[in-house]
Amino acid sequence: MLVPVGSRLALARAFGATMVADGATLMHGRAGWRLRAARFLERAGVLPGPAQQAIDRFAVGATVAATVVAVGTLALALVETTLTDWRVPDALMPTMLLGLGAWVLVLAGQWLAQRRAAAAAPAVPKVHPLGALGIVRRGDWRRDPWPWGAQLGWSALAIALEAAALAAALQGVGGRVPVLATVTVYAALRLLWSLVPMVGAPGAADVALLLALSALGAPLASACAAVVTFRLLTFWIPAGLGSLLSGGFEHRLLT
Repeated sequence: MLVPVGSRLALARAFGATMVADGATLMHGRAGWRLRAARFLERAGVLPGPAQQAIDRFAVGATVAATVVAVGTLALALVETTLTDWRVPDALMPTMLLGLGAWVLVLAGQWLAQRRAAAAAPAVPKVHPLGALGIVRRGDWRRDPWPWGAQLGWSALAIALEAAALAAALQGVGGRVPVLATVTVYAALRLLWSLVPMVGAPGAADVALLLALSALGAPLASACAAVVTFRLLTFWIPAGLGSLLSGGFEHRLLT
């Protein structure tokens, strides 16, 4: 998020703002994440227009980075023939039903939260379907310097590190899946979640990871343990802390 802004922002504040934005996705989805992230940039001294452009550019960079990582690791995995052992995931139907139930619960919670907040505060702005790709507000980007190379590099590194953490968690619980295959599948899922944020909603994303790892050959118990560990560390714990610290963070760190 920091690179597209073009200015120096405190790393600790950025990390805290990321947790708060992740917490907002629980109740307001991707639109809530964008709103919180843009508010952080605005209170850090960035004008509203450039702040929104920075969020759009961050989304574009994450999408392109996921594509680069997925294509690169896919090529390496095909060379090493580590993606040739696909099979039907264990407990396919129960897992899919679990994912569908989690997805419905999350969407219902977001709908109820939006209804409750509508009377007391402005509604969370809707995001154009093409906004995540940077197509809606790109008219003045050509006149605004954008260190896209640095952003792409950092975004690709972040996705690769997340994928490595997932692979390490899977190997640690006895999963028998090659690291390259795990990284490739995770990067492909990240790309899908960037293009269609709804399928990356909390709950649905967890089950998608579980199905993917099971399809790669990981035992169901190992896949469950790896996904729970990975998602707790990379999303659920930061999002929970962000939700708890949201009010105090906005008053103390964003002003």
